[in-house]
Amino acid sequence: MRPATALYQLKNMTESFLGTNVLRLAGKSTSGVYDFKFGKYSPVLLSVPHGTQRPNEYFSFDPNGYTLTETMNVRVHNVRMVPKTEKGFSVQEIESYSLGGNGADIMVTGMLSDCAFCIKGQDTAPIVAHIQPRPTEQLGAVDMHRAIIRSGRFKYHEGSVDRSLGRVQNGHNHMRYQSYCYVVGVKNGGRWRIYAQHVMGSAGPILGVTRLL
Repeated sequence: MRPATALYQLKNMTESFLGTNVLRLAGKSTSGVYDFKFGKYSPVLLSVPHGTQRPNEYFSFDPNGYTLTETMNVRVHNVRMVPKTEKGFSVQEIESYSLGGNGADIMVTGMLSDCAFCIKGQDTAPIVAHIQPRPTEQLGAVDMHRAIIRSGRFKYHEGSVDRSLGRVQNGHNHMRYQSYCYVVGVKNGGRWRIYAQHVMGSAGPILGVTRLL
């Protein structure tokens, strides 16, 4: 399908689209509203494990789009990944980014690999963050996610983390992914829906889709 059709399906048939097509996401080092390229890409295909199915097609949001074809410009909220080397981090002062306002109706962030994605608030203007593990604070992927679940709070938008995705399952609001995942948000009718597309590798296969908000 053409990228314009894929974008329509992503916005209006999100779970169905994510369940059959890999949506590779790349991020920028700063959070904010940017023009990204959206288009097709050709992955390096590995063998598909038994019991899984190869995705139908491969699409990507990318700041530059050098490896994409049939690209179109799409305005997105980019949520930066707080790097493991950045100083001054505390799970009780997590850097936050608000999806309020009308700047864009798509949210993207880099691929999660041992990272945690955090959410606070209602679907009209959720607060979000994407954090790498913190080896300098002895917080590996599991320990960091446990600390966020136990006492995670946002720095600029006061309040605790309501929902999260990481390496630990704790009820319906704090969920786990096994291999890798892409997290994407879609705004329709003034309300945000945020999904995780679970994948075995950057080109799939798709292991499942989870709605986070």
